[in-house]
Amino acid sequence: MTSPNAVKRPFIRARIFRQILSHANISPVKQKQILKDEGLVIEDLNDYSADIPLNSYMRMFERLSRVTHSPAFGLKTSKVMGPELIGAVGFIFLSSPNLEAAIEYYSKSVSTIQEVTQLIFERERQPTLKYVITDERITPRRQDVEFSIGYVNSLLRTYIGKDYRPKEIYFEHAKPVKGDLYEIHFDCPVFFEQDINAIVLNPEDLKKGSAKFDQNLIPLLEHYLQLLEHNTQRTTTFVENIEQILPHAIEYNNANLSYVSGRLGLTEITVRRRLKDEGTSFRELLQKKRIAISRRLLTETKMNVLQIAQKLGYSETASFTRAFRKETGQTPIKFRKAHLSK
Repeated sequence: MTSPNAVKRPFIRARIFRQILSHANISPVKQKQILKDEGLVIEDLNDYSADIPLNSYMRMFERLSRVTHSPAFGLKTSKVMGPELIGAVGFIFLSSPNLEAAIEYYSKSVSTIQEVTQLIFERERQPTLKYVITDERITPRRQDVEFSIGYVNSLLRTYIGKDYRPKEIYFEHAKPVKGDLYEIHFDCPVFFEQDINAIVLNPEDLKKGSAKFDQNLIPLLEHYLQLLEHNTQRTTTFVENIEQILPHAIEYNNANLSYVSGRLGLTEITVRRRLKDEGTSFRELLQKKRIAISRRLLTETKMNVLQIAQKLGYSETASFTRAFRKETGQTPIKFRKAHLSK
């Protein structure tokens, strides 16, 4: 059995995969083999508070899709999961006074369940819940993304009731062969090859309440979560803090030192000095993050090189190609062809 202290980070709560595995309907022999290939055993999933490496979780999730011959395995599995999957967070969600409060709480607590992951709640133009994995090394991720978007959508439906339906659903990855399945599942338009993985909500739903609202239950569950957060806290480096901000900065064309310094509440001079102390620079971090994102987009989407260059904030395709070749030794096109030939 893996020692909890020996789990490689970033991690995810083992109970999440335990529930997913139990719904795969595969033989115990196949279950053991999937776990064994990641250096795990079934006992690693039985401790409610245990963790497993997030990379292993992603690979095992994709493998379950292949073993069950179900390309939409993650999406279908999300439909049968209830609030108990995420423990106290799920029950606080259902016990919140209105949907807006429920979403705000969940978005603040998601990192206690799965590291390097954000559920960003935006309300500037239209209420949108974005699912973001900030570490680009965590791949492949299609099954996890579809499961996560599907699961959050199920929580929203459980909270509001049968009248709930999202306005739109966005996925970064390419449209699957059976794309119509997704619109049936979500009961709304679903768009693929988008800039984000997200659920777009109807504004009027945010103030709707739940019949399960219990103001006496929330303090007890919040106390439990505070203890949980204390036990899972780890010291992050200054570089890691910036790496968490960069995906959002790149997406909104704010990938500059001024924006990142503002998010950190520090001056640009201080950020430069602290990065220098850790042996790097803002320019170097930004370049590495852009290339990491581009590698994933080249392998997981059908976006062309121009689209990827524009998404990442390059002024022209040539500058993106030069930066990519410098980092990887290949042009973006050759990198994609090499991946597809595997």
